[in-house]
Order: sequence, then structure tokens, then C-alpha cells
Amino acid sequence: MSVYVESLQEAKNLSDNKLFALVAYGSHIAGYARDESDYDFIGIAENFKPVVRYFYITLSDKSKASFLIVDKNVFEKDIAFSYLGDFVAGRLLAVYESLLNPEYMEKQDIIFKIRTLSEEIIWLKNEFDDFLIHLSIPLEYFLWSKLKKRMALYPPVKYSYKQTFFGINGDLNRSTSTQSFLKAAKHLSEKDILMLQNVSIKIKNTHSLEDNMLNIFRKFNGIYRGVKSYIIHGWAGQVGISNVLEEAKLKFKRKNSVGVLPIEFQKPYSVLSLGENGPFLSYEKKSIRKLINQVLGYTSKIEISKPSGIFSFLYKIDVKQNKVNKIFTYKKYTEIDRLKWMPVDFWVNRGGSFIIPPKARLSNEYKNLLLLKKLGFNAPNIIAVDWGTRAILREYIEGSTFSSLLTQKTTVVDKNKIMYELGKELATLHSYDICLMDAKPVNIILDKNGKIYFLDLEQATTGKDLSWDLSVIIFYGAKFPSDKNQAIQTSTSFIKGYLSKGKKINVENAFSNKNTRPFIPIVSPDTFTSLSNLYKNIFK
Repeated sequence: MSVYVESLQEAKNLSDNKLFALVAYGSHIAGYARDESDYDFIGIAENFKPVVRYFYITLSDKSKASFLIVDKNVFEKDIAFSYLGDFVAGRLLAVYESLLNPEYMEKQDIIFKIRTLSEEIIWLKNEFDDFLIHLSIPLEYFLWSKLKKRMALYPPVKYSYKQTFFGINGDLNRSTSTQSFLKAAKHLSEKDILMLQNVSIKIKNTHSLEDNMLNIFRKFNGIYRGVKSYIIHGWAGQVGISNVLEEAKLKFKRKNSVGVLPIEFQKPYSVLSLGENGPFLSYEKKSIRKLINQVLGYTSKIEISKPSGIFSFLYKIDVKQNKVNKIFTYKKYTEIDRLKWMPVDFWVNRGGSFIIPPKARLSNEYKNLLLLKKLGFNAPNIIAVDWGTRAILREYIEGSTFSSLLTQKTTVVDKNKIMYELGKELATLHSYDICLMDAKPVNIILDKNGKIYFLDLEQATTGKDLSWDLSVIIFYGAKFPSDKNQAIQTSTSFIKGYLSKGKKINVENAFSNKNTRPFIPIVSPDTFTSLSNLYKNIFK
């Protein structure tokens, strides 16, 4: 009689002939069993009064077998809601083989994997927030992340997981597990939460996920599950002292033979990316030099130009690699920036208009750099995102800021011309309902080929008052010309350029008291008055 035929009969006996389903799992199924390894089984029984119980028996061929028998109703609750702290359901993360009622087990497996995907996506949402939609997430990530949490709660399983997924049959077992997650992902894709890309997914709509309060609950619930799982383990394991000692001996032996865990177990985030041809993604905090070396490989020389100003974290990076010079811009989003944006936000709109948190500003800038390039605007290429440090490494744009152009000793004709072109470009941007919000001339560059770049896009958004951008360029920009008349001329050229493509109402609103009031402290009274009357003269 084969081990599995005999074990099926034993499981029926142990469940008082109420066995509904049976699966084999563990080392013999995963392909790393030793001569002394136990056979492991999970039996699902109807109306099983002890609810959940371990049994250890010796089979006819002297091999050992462990049976975890669980009540069917309780098992299904553990599958759907972690009723037992995933004490039983969590075992389905490893490979297994159905010996009785495989159709039922496949259905329960999909339900469990749907819950696992949903919970892990919530964890990702909590970490990456709106940046989540840009990530390419391999289905294996969900396995590694879930296993890491289980290993943290119950370290003895490290040996089993390592042997299962990185042992002799590791490739086959990973593929089998990925396929089960694929079935679950197809279900979620039908709900418009995600889309499948081969064996990876992309989140489509973060707003369809649960809110932040529930995220906090999920974090607590993870700890709660661990405690509950330990309690259930103690309750289920009501066996003789000899069995306990033997199991403890084996676990101690395995613990000492685990060795170094694969990087996937240690750092599940390491498998995330920004797509096959996307920028490099680093989850861990890195210095600028380490990031450059990781992205480009070994470099002979890296020169970092420190930013000026207490609130500036924009660095120019000069890299010499194989006698080729490359220049990058490195922008870091810090908590210190709150000291800049919070008072600005309050002064301009009494709060609520500007994005304050570093993660949100990074996400917004990344999104807008991609969006502008997609729409055909000039935008630098993104080289890398260092999520751990909250930084973006991008292509450096060689050129002059509009603030420096307005202060240079060039002809009035040249200044008027470039301001006219800036007005046209901004009107085109506004036609897509994109408001820069931080449209200071220092954040706009004219490159050596005469192309205009809108940079510093961390505050850019849609659905805002587009006239605000015009107010910033006109009134904040009035700081830079050497005299009032030049400020009037360049602003007039800018407005005319805007009106060649843009809406008149945006220009009119740019001169409203609400928009102009924030600039009173930084513009001379005479210039401010002249600029405030400018639109009346233009629309005569």
C-alpha cells in the first residue's frame, strides 16, 4: 500500500469518517525530503468537534506522518478572513498536492490568494501611496512578502521555505506558486483594480483600495494574526511529550542549517521595478555616489555640486565614465521642505493647495515628468528613483533659467521674444488643464537650442486655477528685471504670447486680488501698481 493511499485512510479514521478534503504538503511534495522526513497532511473534515488538531502517527512502513485536521467551516473562515491567524491557510503558500476533492481545494486556494494579493496591495499602498501605480509588481513579490511576514512570526519555517523555493525543485515550485497567484490576479483585474502584464501586475486605481484607517488596522491585524496563530498552534498540538521533543529536535537542527536567506526573502521590495524599460528603482536608502555607481556601474570620478539655500536639495552631478562626461540632476524630497511649503501654502491659499509630504511630492514630480513627455513637451529623462532616500536622478538640462535671462544684459527685443514664447508654451500646457503651481521663472529653463523646459513639477496638478501660473510668472518674475519699465514690457510680451493660444479669462483672473495679494511683500509698490493695471491696457 502506498504512503498516500494509507494516509488517506488514516485521515478518514482521524476525522471520524467525516473527511471532506485532504492535501499533502511539506518536504516530500516540495522535493527536499530526507530519509527521516515526516509526511505532512492537512485534512478538512465536516463538523470536526475539536475544531483543529494535530495527530502524529507511524505508518506501516515505519515512516512518520503528521495530520492537521481542521473543521471545514473554520478552515474556510481562515482562508477568507484569517480566522485562525492563517495557521492553516498559510500552509497553502507552499506547494501541495490534493489527494481528495481537488476542485474544492483549488477554489479555496484562489480565495486565499485573492485575499493575500488584496492585503499585500494595501501594504504597498500604505508605503508607496500614489507612486504605487507606476510600479511593475512581479507576482512572486506577493509570495516573498507574505513568506517574510510568516518567517518573522515563526522562524522555524525558514528552512522549509528556503528548501521549497530555492532548493532542488525551487524553479518548479516558484512557477507553481506563481500560477496560483496568477489565477487570483485575473479575478482582481476583472474588478479594475489591476492589470496583468505576463507574470507581473500594475495597479490601475489606488482609490479603489481601502482607506488609510483600514491600512492601520491591517498593520495591527498582522500582529494579531501572529499571536492567534501561536495560540492555535498550542491548542492543535495536544500530543505526547515524545512527539514534542522529537519535533523540537528537528527544528533546532534545521535552524542551524538554514544559512543565508535569499535576497527575495530578506528584501521582497527588491523585485519591484518601474517596468522593463523604465528608470532604475532603489528601495533602500543610498548615497548619491552609491546610487550613481549602481545605475551606471563603476565610474572613475563623480563630482557633486552642493545646492545653495537652506531649502534646496537639488544637486548637479558630473560623472566621468570611460572618458565620457555625463551630467545629471539629483533632487531630494525631504521633511525640511515642509518648513518652506507649509507657510507658502498658508500665505497663498490659507492651506490645502500645495503638496507637503515628501513621498507625495516625489510621486507627483515623477508622474508629471512622464506626463509632459507623453504630451510632447520638453522634459528630461528620468534615470532612477531612490525611494528609500526620496530622490529622483534625472537628465541634466543645460541652459538658462528665465530668472537669469530676465536679469542678463540682453536686448529688450530678445527678452520680449523669449517671454512671448514662454506665454505660448504655458498656454499649450494649460490646454491640458495642467497647472504648474510653482511656476517661478527659476523653475523654467531655456536650453541652448531654444527649447523651453518646465521643471520642478512636484506641485503641478490638474483641476486648479490656471491663472495662478500667470500670476506667479508676472508678479514673482517682476523681482528680476532691473527696472519697472522692463518688467512691464516682458510681462506684456508674455501675456500676448499666452493669448495667442490661451484663454482670456485666465489672464483676467491672474490680476485678481486673490492672486496678486501674496506678491505684495516681494514687489516694489510702484511696479506692483503698474503690473496690476497692465491687463486693462492690454484689453483696451
